[in-house]
Amino acid sequence: MPRQKGSRLWHRPIVTDRLGFRTLSVQQSRALTHFNRTTSLQPQMAPSKQQSSSFLTKAAGYALGGTVAVGTSAAVLAALTQTPLGHALRVSAAVIVGLNTVGFIATALTKSHKVTDLTGTSAFVGSAWATHYLACKATGMALLAPSKSLLMTGMVTLWGARLAGYLFYRVLVVGEDARLRQFFPKDDKEPALTGESKFPLKLAGFWTVQGMWAWVVLLPVTVSHAMAPAAAITPLGWLCAAGFFAGWGLEAVADYQKFRFKNKPENKDKFITHGAFSLCRYPNYAGEIALWTGLWGLAAAGVAGFAMQYPWTLVSPGFTILLTTFISGIPTQEGSHDKRYGDREEYQRYKASTNMLLPWPRSNKVD
Repeated sequence: MPRQKGSRLWHRPIVTDRLGFRTLSVQQSRALTHFNRTTSLQPQMAPSKQQSSSFLTKAAGYALGGTVAVGTSAAVLAALTQTPLGHALRVSAAVIVGLNTVGFIATALTKSHKVTDLTGTSAFVGSAWATHYLACKATGMALLAPSKSLLMTGMVTLWGARLAGYLFYRVLVVGEDARLRQFFPKDDKEPALTGESKFPLKLAGFWTVQGMWAWVVLLPVTVSHAMAPAAAITPLGWLCAAGFFAGWGLEAVADYQKFRFKNKPENKDKFITHGAFSLCRYPNYAGEIALWTGLWGLAAAGVAGFAMQYPWTLVSPGFTILLTTFISGIPTQEGSHDKRYGDREEYQRYKASTNMLLPWPRSNKVD
């Protein structure tokens, strides 16, 4: 409890003992103890260091955002060329736009977002299979013949099936996805276009961004299918594939553990700290970054000059990092958690001893 001007508690007469030392009343002593205990749990950082840290974080976010924008622009230009790569990029865009348009129409007509994640993730899978089909047609490979192209398509399918199934099941159990509530009218009386939700304009914007996300993140897969579908998988490629599966597993385990934890009545006002969340505070985002980075590495491995010829494919992991760490992932959840649990000693200890994103055994020391 910080000292406040005009507070009766702190304006009581000061009492001294027989040796002349100042003593506090019982109420003042308790207040001071509470103040010391709570402030000692907060990270103490000098204003200059705090400002410097904030500046560097913002600078990194802007730099990464600029890089993603430049890379995406380069990809769009490549899609406009009359080449096999340009054709594959256009087919990928067509499949993604088509499936997301269906999703937008379905959600706008029903005013329900329960099919949002099903449609959104199916666009990834549909695009991967479409460009894999083009690769097989161009090279004469059988659609299910063992190849690097089939392996990458299978990876995207595994990711999409798991995520779509989990999110669809979660929204059925919970009843709604709080993230998407803002895109729908509160009731039937809210006017279209001019109401608080701007329905369906903001909803259309959401689906547009979701489509762009799918096309950009799939760039390494699309380029690999178009330029080197039958390339041999090198040891480095297998290592990158292992990184994908490790990230996929971490994300799956984290989602499962958090869902079970949140659905137990006794955990209503608690936060999860065990399992994958003992390694880092956001293991699901760590897994998401790892798997898309692994897919980019698999696409580039064994293909001479891949990174030099198609550097814009790096926007795939780059956009994933930007989205999860600077835009809507960690910043949103961290702010929500700080607001709900920030005054709890155990939460401050958890934050101080557990990495935010990099999985690592928890530190026993709390600074």
